[in-house]
Amino acid sequence: MAYWWANALQAQGWRLRALGEQLAGGGFIAEIEVTDGESVWVVFPRNMPDDGTEASALANFLQRLTFDQRNYLRRLLADTRGIDVVRSASHDGR
Repeated sequence: MAYWWANALQAQGWRLRALGEQLAGGGFIAEIEVTDGESVWVVFPRNMPDDGTEASALANFLQRLTFDQRNYLRRLLADTRGIDVVRSASHDGR
């Protein structure tokens, strides 16, 4: 499911970062283009209210994945345009 939600967000032009990391409050960070090449960065933390969107579904689901499952998801998404799978340097991964 997480892969499907991430792909749906990417199809909207979002760039996803810090999947499941502390930097993102356990959810993810999205870089979203708003106008003429300008973009905003939005944090979607885990436990955010479910608003029926792929973004809230992904943010809430990431906390259910183990460390290894999150890494596997990052690898699956690595070849997908719009996904930045680089983890933050401050995240120890456990």
